[in-house]
Amino acid sequence: MAKSKKEGDKTLFKYQKTNVINKGGPTGWVYFLGMVASVIYFIQTSDGFWNIVLAFLKAVVWPVFVIHRALELLNI
Repeated sequence: MAKSKKEGDKTLFKYQKTNVINKGGPTGWVYFLGMVASVIYFIQTSDGFWNIVLAFLKAVVWPVFVIHRALELLNI
């Protein structure tokens, strides 16, 4: 519970509640699940340590290649 100290008409709160606003919505989860699925796919197709490192890097940037290909097919 918030403790307060009164000074005239004003009430000063010692502990204030912080509001967190999430503007991303559910799309962050869609991207996260896509990234996890792509990590799993790329790791299954790799062999060796450095190929696994490369699989993680590919998983992070794969949406860029999808958008590039989509724009290429649309002739934009």
